[in-house]
Amino acid sequence: MVELGRAVTLSYREWQDLDEQRARITAGWASVFAEADAVLTPAAPLTAFPHQTAGTPLSRELEVNGRKAPYLAQMAWATPASLSGLPATTVPLGRSAAGLPFGVQVIAPRWHDRTGLAVARIVERVTGGFEAPPGY
Repeated sequence: MVELGRAVTLSYREWQDLDEQRARITAGWASVFAEADAVLTPAAPLTAFPHQTAGTPLSRELEVNGRKAPYLAQMAWATPASLSGLPATTVPLGRSAAGLPFGVQVIAPRWHDRTGLAVARIVERVTGGFEAPPGY
């Protein structure tokens, strides 16, 4: 909760410094896309897990390899694309040994949404697409 409080009370100068960092990251992506049509990343650090509604998103936790981890850490792989305003599409890849779905995120260059969707279609054709787990 402290981090959220800091974020909403930034001075203009602090925001400007952070925005400059964001612009440098965005420029870095442009150099990546000079060499590649799209980038594939994990969709999330974990396979699917039961949705939590108790408490606030900032107070929720998951168990990862026997340790507590922040619930919102599941957004880690969404950050690179959203921070830079890049289109991203998540495509199912399959299921874990426990039968839980997992996927890949396709990140495309800015304003190239159709490229990301085209790559997602190819991945879907290769992997067979989404299949709901038993019981869902």
